[in-house]
Formats: sequence, C-alpha cells, structure tokens
Amino acid sequence: MVQGVGVVQTEFYQVIRDTNARAILGDSPYRLAYDFAMIQCAWAMKQLEEELTKDKPDVAFGGSLREYVSFVCDEHERYSRLATEAFRNLKLRNPNAAKYMGTFDSADDKRVEVLQAADAVAFEIRRVLNLALGGYSALRAQFRELADPGRVFLITHTTKDQLLQIVPHHKPSEPFKLDDIMEQQMTENVRFSFL
Repeated sequence: MVQGVGVVQTEFYQVIRDTNARAILGDSPYRLAYDFAMIQCAWAMKQLEEELTKDKPDVAFGGSLREYVSFVCDEHERYSRLATEAFRNLKLRNPNAAKYMGTFDSADDKRVEVLQAADAVAFEIRRVLNLALGGYSALRAQFRELADPGRVFLITHTTKDQLLQIVPHHKPSEPFKLDDIMEQQMTENVRFSFL
C-alpha cells in the first residue's frame, strides 16, 4: 500500500520569509514532511482499526485489533536526523497519533531492499504531485503500475493556508502538535483523473 504527502516547496519558502514562521517551521520543508507523513500513517492505522472494529463493539476498546505503524528511514540521508526527531516529538506531543505509532529505526538503503523500494515510490509520488500541481506533463509507467486499484492509499500535499495555521499555534523549536489530524476525515487531495 502506497501513501505519500508532499510539502509544496514554493509555498513553504514563501511562508518562511517571515522570521517567526522560519523559526517555527525551519529552514527546510523536510522536517514538516516527516511530521505530516508520520501523522498520516498513524491516521491510516486509526482508519484500519475503525474498519476492523465497526461491527465488533466488544473489541473496539480492547486493543486486540489495533495496528501499529513502524518507521524505517535511510540512515545516510542528509535529513535523517530530522526523521528521528519527528518521530520522538510526535509521540510525545500527539497522544492520539502515538497510540498507533510503533517503532522507529534507520538503516542503510543500499542494504535494505524495502528502503530502495520506498525511495522509488517517493520519487514517483513527487512526480505525480508535480503533475497534479501543474509541473510535469506526463506520468511515468512506473506510477501507473503503482496506481493500480488497491495499491495507492492516499496522496496529499500541504497548502499555504495549512502552513500559516501552524505558525501561530507553535513556538520556535517546539514539536508540532498535529493530533487534530487524527480526527479529520482525509480524502486524497491529488485526483487521479489524469491517469
């Protein structure tokens, strides 16, 4: 199952022209991308639990059908430190998401095949987001294979308004509080009608 979230860089860099916004969001969109991707994964596990327990009220709160998401990030990536911080901070500051967040680890993508696959998927998601937002003119065959029914769970992207809403509710270097996302009904904001 494929899911992805993108931070629209042009909008991110517009927002962080403000020094307070830069102090809160950081110099790079990667921190926010990790946070949103991890929260979105926790949200997906919550959706799975709700689906599994909707006809079984006796186990809805027993936890026996709870699924957890665990994260493995490339240890050699330039921004891997941000992933470790995002995981720890999200679990500390977002108790609703933390209930669905399992473990975090890093590994060498040259040795761990699942990370090689994740890199390929991230590349394709970035291309489809660029296409959906007016960039690239065509999808590659590789994404068309990923987009077969049942393989793509959710692909979303940030908006300038979302970025602007984060700033007044946080202080510089404070972990993001994104638990409100756990209560939202997300739908893909990238439409696949162009496939």
